[in-house]
Amino acid sequence: MRRLRVGDRVRHKYEKLGEGVIIGHLCDNPEMLLVEFDNPLDGHDGLGKSNVVGKDGHCLFSRGSQLQLVTNSLPVFLLKNGQIARVRNGDMYLVLITPDSARLVNLEKETEYEWLRLAIYDQQLNATNGAKDRDEFDIMAVYEGGNSLQSLRRPDEANLLWKRGTCKCMTHAEIEKELGYSFVYKA
Repeated sequence: MRRLRVGDRVRHKYEKLGEGVIIGHLCDNPEMLLVEFDNPLDGHDGLGKSNVVGKDGHCLFSRGSQLQLVTNSLPVFLLKNGQIARVRNGDMYLVLITPDSARLVNLEKETEYEWLRLAIYDQQLNATNGAKDRDEFDIMAVYEGGNSLQSLRRPDEANLLWKRGTCKCMTHAEIEKELGYSFVYKA
């Protein structure tokens, strides 16, 4: 079994805690992993004893033996160091993964959101917690990284690795026209 690391999505063996993402470790004991769980629990934010701060009330330290790797947690964990992510608001972020953290660093401008933790993303690259306006930070496209700041800020479409599909919004009349028959909607 491979060693668990920052960015891994895990399930705690104590089922009531559910799933979360490893966001760091105890400063003086790297074997004690800081997990930010999806749902609030009677937890903390790392208590200042970790290399990162998590979402208050969602975090607990756990031994690797208490955690199980969630293997179907793609595509967010396919993101690689140096790739570029474009979020819904149009800002470009550099994927930065180190042994101690996994983040998106804003390349566009200095804002309140200069960086985002990968832990806030679900399997479909939607921002799920920790972000003020969640939809604004959904990842819309991922590009191969470049070798200059300009190529990082304006990636070439030829380097596109993944792009979110679009949904078509339709009125009842448009749906009826598309289907070729009318239907009655009862609320």
